[in-house]
Amino acid sequence: MPAAAAAILDGMPDDRDLHRLASGGQIMISAGSVLLFRYAEEDTAARNVAVTALRQLRFTGTAVAAATGLTPNYVAALYQRFLREARPG
Repeated sequence: MPAAAAAILDGMPDDRDLHRLASGGQIMISAGSVLLFRYAEEDTAARNVAVTALRQLRFTGTAVAAATGLTPNYVAALYQRFLREARPG
């Protein structure tokens, strides 16, 4: 198993493994050689899912921001909103 995939499965990913590729209106986010997300550039809902999932996988906010083309502050706000709204009430 590739090192990046093993890191994700162990819950201890290395931020250096997270990469973004934009091509033909599509965004692809991978960890090492493992494609984690592919979504249309204008699909903000899919991007937000990617943000929250990457943060849950323990990638840092800075790495997630770089991979999704957002600011670290916006990533933090999205993730905090997810944490608030995802809790059973």
